[in-house]
Amino acid sequence: MNRLIIAAISVVLILFAGLLVGPSFVDWNKYKPEIVAQVKAASGYDVKIDGDISLSVLPAPSLKIRNVSVAAPKKMKSETLASIEQANVSVALLPLLQKRIEVNTVSLVKPDIRLEVLPDGSKGWMTDKMQSASAESAGAPEAAPAPVSAQQANAMDAIAFDKVSIEGGRFEYADFQGGAQHLLEDINVSLKADSLNGPYKGDGRFQYGGQAIAFDGETGRVQDGEMSVTAKINLPDAKAGGTFAGVIAVGGPLDVQGEVDLQADRLGALMALGGGSIAPGLDQKASIKGIMTAQEDSIGFTDMNFGFGDLSGKGTFTLANMKAKNPVTFTGKL
Repeated sequence: MNRLIIAAISVVLILFAGLLVGPSFVDWNKYKPEIVAQVKAASGYDVKIDGDISLSVLPAPSLKIRNVSVAAPKKMKSETLASIEQANVSVALLPLLQKRIEVNTVSLVKPDIRLEVLPDGSKGWMTDKMQSASAESAGAPEAAPAPVSAQQANAMDAIAFDKVSIEGGRFEYADFQGGAQHLLEDINVSLKADSLNGPYKGDGRFQYGGQAIAFDGETGRVQDGEMSVTAKINLPDAKAGGTFAGVIAVGGPLDVQGEVDLQADRLGALMALGGGSIAPGLDQKASIKGIMTAQEDSIGFTDMNFGFGDLSGKGTFTLANMKAKNPVTFTGKL
């Protein structure tokens, strides 16, 4: 009987070891056509995988994929919607046995995303399949958002990201109808999330309008539809920076309230960040500090102290009707 039990245990251990080690010896590249077909069927995107795919379980479940690109469904300038040189994902093994997902690393090397709005106003990143689904959703009666169940909240708490990093990223947005152009280059970011409900922490840097921008910040947990945020931004070329400490709404219309402190030695250089020229007379020191409230169509300051060149003052102001712009109104006491 003892020999039978030992033999049974040995078989189980061999099978378990095979399950752990086996994926490392599978040639996952031969499944590329099936992966591409499944993505096409689900989203309508044409995906191309030029690099290798590897999957392993030991010492931690991990996936690596190289040289992936997605063709732009509709295009004005760019043939490619998105591409990435390499993506690595690894998950801690032991927490899986406790029904927790702890993602050790998500590493994205040289991701490049290019979004275009075409001259007719259509979104170049939307496939026909996605547009059909969106049209059906728009035609259906609008339902009230369902409250988050305890099970859903627990599921979000059971997923954590120890480190999400972007190395050498690029993001471009081109609106060929409205004329807006935005390009972020040399994006290097590191993020951490204790759960999908927060708290979150991150820092990074990128280039925008030929200037370097660095940031870091952290949040509290999402509670009652809002989340506390503290953040800092630095623009060394414009000798500018600022801090924010307050609360933002999550999952609903824009609603931000908190204390803001902004300083710039060269306001003109800061205003020319998007690529414009420095306006004469504006390249002076400027500052604003106070309690800011921002919503979708308005922004206001109370308990405000401000400075520009040799001028300084205090007071309150509100800009309203910013969304409709017909007209934008200003009220204040300075």
